[in-house]
Amino acid sequence: MIGNGNKATVSKRKNPVNDAADMAAAFKGLGFLVDLLRDATLDDMENAVIRLGNRLGQSPGSYGFFFYIAYATGAGSVAQDGQDRNGLFTSQLLKHLATPGLEIKDVFNRTGADVMGASNNQQVPAIYNQLFKSAWLAGQAAAWARPPHGPGHRCGHRQGPFRQGRQSGLVQ
Repeated sequence: MIGNGNKATVSKRKNPVNDAADMAAAFKGLGFLVDLLRDATLDDMENAVIRLGNRLGQSPGSYGFFFYIAYATGAGSVAQDGQDRNGLFTSQLLKHLATPGLEIKDVFNRTGADVMGASNNQQVPAIYNQLFKSAWLAGQAAAWARPPHGPGHRCGHRQGPFRQGRQSGLVQ
């Protein structure tokens, strides 16, 4: 998780560091291994990506979450900082991230809708999807987790959430 709020080209911002810290805590709460970097250098960020790749390579069956499929706002727009500790997008994402039964695409859809609502459609997140499998961060909904057969049937269908052996690197 990387939060850089102290950039040479713009004034210092509190939200990126707070956003990264709160997102790291949320992902840790979901059982992910998270590296948190605050005001990181390019070398620090590159090394974090290499560490993520190495961890994933050593842990078959795990998956990493590299957060470049969503942006707080569309190209050419400026994201709202929000009223409190977090930016508007992150505050809305944190509300949905640990919701049991929400597939990750639904998490982002709800987040985007809430950002638009909270900003009176002034901030429209850009959500890009190149994830063609389903993933649940906080467990599958009960209807999805049950096998399609009656109680006691043993057919090998997988039950429960898609959560085993995870490792995470989240870049925002």
